[in-house]
Amino acid sequence: MFHFTKASASLRTRLVLIPPIFLLLGIVVAIVTTLIDAPGRIAAETTSAITTAGFLVQHALDDMKSASDLDATLDKLSKELSHVRHVRVEYRPAPGSPVRKLITPRPEREAPSWFLNWFEPPRTMEIFPVVNAEEGTGELVMSTEPADEVDEIWVSLSF
Repeated sequence: MFHFTKASASLRTRLVLIPPIFLLLGIVVAIVTTLIDAPGRIAAETTSAITTAGFLVQHALDDMKSASDLDATLDKLSKELSHVRHVRVEYRPAPGSPVRKLITPRPEREAPSWFLNWFEPPRTMEIFPVVNAEEGTGELVMSTEPADEVDEIWVSLSF
């Protein structure tokens, strides 16, 4: 029968504890790195999205000037914007016109509100005037939706 001395028991304890300690340390480093990198990642994603959506909106505005059916042009823009994340676009008609809104879809939020508040930067908003020969004027309001990217960061940290 084996008799373990104090020294061998200590060695065994160390051999058992060292791998989980290194694993825990690696997890903490990965989480801290993700959290430190998050504001830059959010800013880059929202800037890219607003630039891409801006090009799509400018193209749609050119189509709207001569369009006989504004609804069809707005539907086309809505389909094009469905591929652009982190941006919300809304159509506000001129006063007295029938109310129509073009709202890009909003995904379900997974991150808790405290996490969203911690990382969500100020929203950027751009307003584009809409002039249509048939239906008058209005405006397209485009704003960033950084909460989408914050959700992605939350999902990457949730395991």
